[in-house]
Amino acid sequence: MKQTETIYVIARAINGISINGNEYLLDKKDGDVLEFDTREECIKHCESVGLDDSYVWEEEKLDGEG
Repeated sequence: MKQTETIYVIARAINGISINGNEYLLDKKDGDVLEFDTREECIKHCESVGLDDSYVWEEEKLDGEG
């Protein structure tokens, strides 16, 4: 059985409508979703790029994903 871990990402609802799903802030280097281990790290990154903490999403990730 795979374990899950909590990760933090920066995202928003597509066109501001939650049923459309989310679009995520990507890493410029490889195009993967930016993931953070703690909420605090994620908030600091938001602040560094001019976003507030409303863009911070907590998600579960299965070990071995991504």
